Amino acid sequence: MDIHERTIASHSGRVTRLLRQCYTARYDGAWLTERELLQPAKERAGHVLLEGSRGGRAVGAVYGRGDSDEFQIRSIGVVPGQRRQRYASKLLEAIVAKVGESASVISTSLVDSRNEPAVRLLETSGFQEVADTRQIHMCARLADADLPISMPVGYTMRTYRPGDDRSWLRIHWEAFHALGPGARPWSAERFRKEFLEDPHFEPGRLFFACCAGEPVGTVSAWRGYEEGQEVGIVHWIAVHPAHQGKGLGIALLHQCMNRLREDGWETVHLSTRAAFVSARAMYERLKFKTLYQHARFRRLPQGGSGGAQRDRSPWVQASVGSTGRSIPRHGSL
Repeated sequence: MDIHERTIASHSGRVTRLLRQCYTARYDGAWLTERELLQPAKERAGHVLLEGSRGGRAVGAVYGRGDSDEFQIRSIGVVPGQRRQRYASKLLEAIVAKVGESASVISTSLVDSRNEPAVRLLETSGFQEVADTRQIHMCARLADADLPISMPVGYTMRTYRPGDDRSWLRIHWEAFHALGPGARPWSAERFRKEFLEDPHFEPGRLFFACCAGEPVGTVSAWRGYEEGQEVGIVHWIAVHPAHQGKGLGIALLHQCMNRLREDGWETVHLSTRAAFVSARAMYERLKFKTLYQHARFRRLPQGGSGGAQRDRSPWVQASVGSTGRSIPRHGSL
């Protein structure tokens, strides 16, 4: 296989089509968004795109971006019919060799645990999971009757009102900024685009727990996609740290699940972090089961370890999707 560096400005459309061919399962494409390849050239500083070809025909590609501190591999794929020939391994070796002398750390964006070939490729190439980045995707069957909503004394529940975006941003930042130095607060523009302008948004599906009239907790009864099918989602549940430990989390969760049941959903999905132990315990008490997980991987350019050795046992496990059928566990590499 021949490997050539391509400029994104000249080859974005071609590479986008190539990567679409590589992603035969939905979770295969989790490393990259098409919007990223097509963004303005001035925003692509530090981007590297390598294309592998055989006999003049493209068979795979690897793409990443970064700077001297950290380079992140965003996507790698090989087209069907050309796999099992170590092409993915050669592409990974090529991009590591290219950026290894200039970047202190090489990492990946989130990798889906169901993409077992990708996980094996990274592990055998000296990458290790960054344990505190693990995200867990869970699912539960909704009850036939409403769950009880018990608010602590002095607290009330209501839905979204104009101007609540400021309260949501404050709650979100206070609840999640402890994720680490890389955490960044949402902007009002991001909230507007991802909530108010989203076709799924309805004021009656965005709930707030309030203390003396001031919002201190929030959750959204949302819609999303899982295995190509629309599903109900518990979206961005958060409680301000000063009001945690009072039962607001379970009240918000019950309120959200009740609304999703009213909307006709039989199951509900959510995502959380492995580090949120108390939140996971709350979900498990409500019979949420793990479907799959995402995590980032890291490698020192010299081949050293960039993260703690991960625990294999909870990483890949048998799963059942919202439709009741088994989720495929084969990957694309």
